[in-house]
Amino acid sequence: MSLGKMFSKIQFFKLNSAKNLRTTREFNAKKRYIRKLKIIRNILIELTENEEV
Repeated sequence: MSLGKMFSKIQFFKLNSAKNLRTTREFNAKKRYIRKLKIIRNILIELTENEEV
């Protein structure tokens, strides 16, 4: 089983239980935040590389 499938199964079980709804929302928010940070980091790396050349 791939990691992506495992994550989707975990999310499916979390979404099905009402008491874990908040934690699922927090988990998804963290994932979005990390994705944004990675994009910002990549942009900064590209900008600094371009200035050196």
